[in-house]
Amino acid sequence: MKKFYVIVITAVVLSLPVPSRAMLELAVGAWSQNIDGNLSYNLFTNGSDKADVADDLDFEDDVRGVGYLKLELPILPSLYLGFTPMEFKGYNTMDRSFTFGRYTFLEDRPLKSKIELNHFDIGLYYSLIFDEFAYMKKIKVDLGLNLRTAELDVAVTGSVNTDNGEKRIRESEDYTLPIPMLYGAIQITPAKRFSLEIEGRGVTLGGDYLVSLLSKIKFRINETVFIAAGYRYDDIRLDEDDLDVDSSVSGLFFETGVAF
Repeated sequence: MKKFYVIVITAVVLSLPVPSRAMLELAVGAWSQNIDGNLSYNLFTNGSDKADVADDLDFEDDVRGVGYLKLELPILPSLYLGFTPMEFKGYNTMDRSFTFGRYTFLEDRPLKSKIELNHFDIGLYYSLIFDEFAYMKKIKVDLGLNLRTAELDVAVTGSVNTDNGEKRIRESEDYTLPIPMLYGAIQITPAKRFSLEIEGRGVTLGGDYLVSLLSKIKFRINETVFIAAGYRYDDIRLDEDDLDVDSSVSGLFFETGVAF
């Protein structure tokens, strides 16, 4: 009976429409990143504070270059490579003391902070293509797995009391995390030069989660070159050892590339 089910499922999968030829797509662009949320670095019981990244640390919005490469193959799983740098810096004077890691930073003193959330994506997926589907014409659906290697680096510099008096101290922590995620995307092409694309990646485990969503409109200038614009939203809830991050990064993006 198990063999029967395997044969039936295999036959159904093989009968579904798939890309008929190899396709390479390469794009670069810029993402206007706005960060929101809070973070804490707790080394001691009841010894840390949650800091609001906008109000307390005054992280500024930033624009970063992004890029990706897709290689779609007729039989083998398609390949996705993507790189997204994120870095936010803030300079603020808090009206309260702030415990971060080993130190309690004094109130009414300049507080300099930074967070990096750079990540690199490697994905494998299969595509299903449905031609002339109702009024939406061509529809393409991608399903697969994504491995995100995230570099998380947080640092705070401020004034603390020491045995030798007040002193400027820098406290920091960094991690490199491999994060397996599910991947899904849909592309609707109602006309030859226009398409609407939606992508999603996500994972949840033990209260932690990471979700990355984007939607964009793509316009083909000619058979090879295209431009696209859209909106991206990344949400991360991570409690890694002593570092707790609960933040989102979102904003508009623009990209240009080639596909052939």
